Amino acid sequence: MARDIVVVLDVSGSMRGAKMEQAVAAVRYIVENLNAADRFNLITFSTGVSLWEDALRPADGDATAAALAWLADAKATGSTDINRALLEALAQLDDGGEENSRPAYVLFLTDGEQDAGAIVRNALNNLPAGRTPRLFTFGLGFDVNTDLLDTLATDLRGRSQYVRPDEPIDEAVSDFYATVSTPVLADIAVDFGPDAHVEEVYPFPLPDLFAGQQLVVTGRFRDGGPVEVTLSGQVNGEERLFVYPDRELAERGGDDFVARLWATRKIGYLLAEIRRSGPEPELVEAVTELSLRYGIVTPYTSYLVLEPN
Repeated sequence: MARDIVVVLDVSGSMRGAKMEQAVAAVRYIVENLNAADRFNLITFSTGVSLWEDALRPADGDATAAALAWLADAKATGSTDINRALLEALAQLDDGGEENSRPAYVLFLTDGEQDAGAIVRNALNNLPAGRTPRLFTFGLGFDVNTDLLDTLATDLRGRSQYVRPDEPIDEAVSDFYATVSTPVLADIAVDFGPDAHVEEVYPFPLPDLFAGQQLVVTGRFRDGGPVEVTLSGQVNGEERLFVYPDRELAERGGDDFVARLWATRKIGYLLAEIRRSGPEPELVEAVTELSLRYGIVTPYTSYLVLEPN
């Protein structure tokens, strides 16, 4: 699938030294391994924001060479303005052309910590018209705001990954990029027909599917019986439909771990809502109820094991 990719690199003063060298090497790897049909741009940020080009450029030899030369001059200095850098990256993906039908990815590398609420709201309110970019965040070190990066990645159908101070950044990012370099299905939906009454499906929304990876979807249904499962998605702006007839939802029995896996996924979703909007009583109550019913430890519950005597 042809993609639009914006790579955003934190070059604030806290990135100085080996961390900066490894992060630059990681971005260099991404640029060198773009697909021929891709378009891309690079952004560095600290107190301000710097763009390699004003708009996305085709990933041909001349462009990648120029981008790498620009990247080599990056210096670590100043503070961290994640909000401004993220909004600039989203604006790059809103060119209104025919290419807007292709998948759009933002790869965001930072070691900074800022308030999550306003940044998430600003990002969701400034999405490109007609498509939702996928945001992949990389947190560097122990001081990064994990709530912010997790929430952004989840809401924009990407994922977050973290690199410890003693872990090579370039290896972690290059390994990750290798797994997501071949998207095969975007905007995924799974349907079980009108009679199955499937509900509370997680993860929500469903992330994109990449070559060689699995997507595990959990949910609840009211009544068992035969169903026809339909998997749909987009490939290069065109809809793809896969139909699996003669499937069946079990009416009874089954492995206990299935229900617990569903409960774990729902608790994770509720905890993300709590991080986003605060510990509303109904959210905390729902987490506690699921935790006690399915035996899952959460920030609001714990278990005490007593010795026999």
